[in-house]
Amino acid sequence: MLNDKLTFKQLICLVFSTSASLFSYADADNKTGSNDRPAEIEVVHIERKLQSLFTMGGIALQQRNFPLAVAIFREFLKKESSPRVQLELARALFLMGEFSQAKQEFNAVLLSGGLPWPVKQKIYLYLREIDKALGFVDFSLALVSDNNPTNFTSKEEVTILGHKLTVAPPPEKRVSQGLNYKLMAGAPLTDNFLTQAYVALSVRDFEQNTLDSYTLDTGIRYIPENHRNIQYTLGMENSWDTESLKYDYSYAGIKYSPRITDQFNQIIEYSIGQLDIENADHLDALQHSVAANIIVPIGRNSRALGGLTVTDSRARENPYSYISTTFSAAVEVPINSWSIDFGGKLAWADYKGSDPFFGITRQDNKSTWHINLFNRETDWQGLTPIIGISYEQVESSIDYYTYDKIVFTVELRSFK
Repeated sequence: MLNDKLTFKQLICLVFSTSASLFSYADADNKTGSNDRPAEIEVVHIERKLQSLFTMGGIALQQRNFPLAVAIFREFLKKESSPRVQLELARALFLMGEFSQAKQEFNAVLLSGGLPWPVKQKIYLYLREIDKALGFVDFSLALVSDNNPTNFTSKEEVTILGHKLTVAPPPEKRVSQGLNYKLMAGAPLTDNFLTQAYVALSVRDFEQNTLDSYTLDTGIRYIPENHRNIQYTLGMENSWDTESLKYDYSYAGIKYSPRITDQFNQIIEYSIGQLDIENADHLDALQHSVAANIIVPIGRNSRALGGLTVTDSRARENPYSYISTTFSAAVEVPINSWSIDFGGKLAWADYKGSDPFFGITRQDNKSTWHINLFNRETDWQGLTPIIGISYEQVESSIDYYTYDKIVFTVELRSFK
């Protein structure tokens, strides 16, 4: 891979030098004559010409000269069919903002077959981003079984101000089944598709009405035309239960990918938001969060995903302020047309003062482990199936916040 810091002047020199070599091949062809030269030499010359075109296209892509990269890759494909080059053409069109054409090329690459499994998963990410830009309506429906839907403590006794009290579990602390519905939509607000509005409605509908909830997330995304590896977000999330508003969360964020030509392998995000809890002003908080996520291919048939998130939550009252660190890791492995995703998260939260009710400072250690089985190749009525199980455990210095739970999920969704 060539250095990203190659100057434009160097690029021009390389283009001219490569072009000169192409002309020299053509001149040699004219002087020698195709009938006077072995076929093997002709094949070598053609391969060199194609390799030169591919190198030039790669340079143009790294230098963010996307129209030139598109022209070069298309010229290559006129001479020889290549899914690898067609994939580079699709990425150049995506970065150029030609989303409809990019979508056609990505889908054509998928249909070509023989792609390494991690490459196919990355194409799905590009197609998802294209749908966000062009406008989309998606939904998911999940059947959920949760043995502790309220995250109630697993302790039989808790200590409050030095006194041990026996815990009486509420009726909701039992295995409960329910449905989770999610509807997501987006639409471009500008002709260049770089500003989009989005909305997501989530509905949790359990057999006990007291567990039902509704969450609405709305906002705007903006991608600068000259910095397509940056995305700004501004939004508002609201949540209700069956009786009243639970919270409001207004937020702003920025997402940055260090490598513009490979936007999903490394992502850094920063967000800031104001959390307002209904009827609990002492819990209102200003939250800052920084996250880094990576995707690393493992050979041709699997990939690893990792993430690190640090959150600083500054509540109105100091005992409810905390700093948390979350580390996540997972591996995706294909099995025929299905894929298995298994991994987990480890999180630590340290609160900043003694809890006035329990008399000690809260510290939480949370672990979550999951296995998901999904099939992006299956298209049953336009839906993708996912089957999953997760185990969640929290160990807290305050017994009341210690709990564990197991959740089974069977989901159908309209996107890959």
